[in-house]
Amino acid sequence: MKRVAAVSKNEYLLRKIELTLESVASVIASRTPDIEYFDICLWDIDTAGDAPELENIYTMSSSDSADIKMPFEFKTLVDFVTQKEVGAALVCRDRCAYLRGESIKLTELEAALLSRLISAGGEFVTRSDILRDVWGEDADPGIINVYIHYLREKLERGEKIIISSRSLGYKIDGRYL
Repeated sequence: MKRVAAVSKNEYLLRKIELTLESVASVIASRTPDIEYFDICLWDIDTAGDAPELENIYTMSSSDSADIKMPFEFKTLVDFVTQKEVGAALVCRDRCAYLRGESIKLTELEAALLSRLISAGGEFVTRSDILRDVWGEDADPGIINVYIHYLREKLERGEKIIISSRSLGYKIDGRYL
């Protein structure tokens, strides 16, 4: 989960950001956080002044030149934070895959399969573990091939993301974690 700092003197705005992002990020709302420990820092230049020149700082303001124009919709803020590439190039959340910031809609089972592969941290997951964890013990083992195919169709565009081994199972290429 991304660590997000929000800097503002506006207490209402800070609380709004905390509540909006609580499902997608770990948020610290403050007047003066130690911003170097965060993946993303949202800086309200209208009340907190000029933002420091750091790579992970994004400005919020009523002016058009800000990264996030205020007032903002909840969805706008969530989309902005989830699409910023921080660390992992592939993330699965809320039935969507985020591949380098691009949102890709998934079915419930596709999301469950991708989440299981991502949670393995680049290690192979056996077919029996996938079957048990995603579909349950009584499912037809052939279903795995079908859903791996669906994920590859949606995720892979000339690059191999899901690695398969006949004897070991499946894994996500470590470059995407």
